Amino acid sequence: MLSLRIHMLRRYTQTVTDMLSELQKTEESLKKFKKGKKGGPMGSSLLVGTTSNERSMSDEDKIRLQVLLDVQGFGQQLKNCGVPADTFVPYRNLRDTVQKYENLLT
Repeated sequence: MLSLRIHMLRRYTQTVTDMLSELQKTEESLKKFKKGKKGGPMGSSLLVGTTSNERSMSDEDKIRLQVLLDVQGFGQQLKNCGVPADTFVPYRNLRDTVQKYENLLT
């Protein structure tokens, strides 16, 4: 049973890593495209809002935040199943993958 959890977490971690990497590449391509348009209707910012003082989270950051919340929820489910998520190395690796996005929680 433990090896199944480890295998599952490794696959989940790889999937999350791949998805976040592709998201980053897409975001960079979009920035280059917008920069090339210079002054198009969306401007050069990935933030949206009606005024410069009213900015909201980009779609990319919303995806990152959702992945972070999913990983945190998964950790809670592990704890509910009796697995000490904080010391379970495969889960810690997964958590470390998304930890840099915790600033999106504020």
